[in-house]
Amino acid sequence: MDKPTTQSNIGREPMSACGLFVRGRIISTLASIIKKKDGSRLVKVSHEIAIEPGVLKLDRFFEAKSAEVKIDGENVVEFPRLAHYEPISLRVLAHRIFREEFIITKAEILP
Repeated sequence: MDKPTTQSNIGREPMSACGLFVRGRIISTLASIIKKKDGSRLVKVSHEIAIEPGVLKLDRFFEAKSAEVKIDGENVVEFPRLAHYEPISLRVLAHRIFREEFIITKAEILP
């Protein structure tokens, strides 16, 4: 005879499948340098993602000395880009709302 099903495990998904998910298309990418108080620098890469209905931002941060970015003086020459106008799916790990704009500060890019 089968084990009785308890109410606590009906319809439950693993924790990795829970959360806020976003699907859209990258429409623009911008990189800038941020100077910290201790004198070190970070590179902030902002991607604008078109979603239904509207736009949100995905901010990614890299160390200035990272192999992924190249800096010439105060300009960012090379930085990691996501393909424009290609579909993207994200699992949002952290976000904020600033001036009525939804900004994803930490996310996992899904295949």
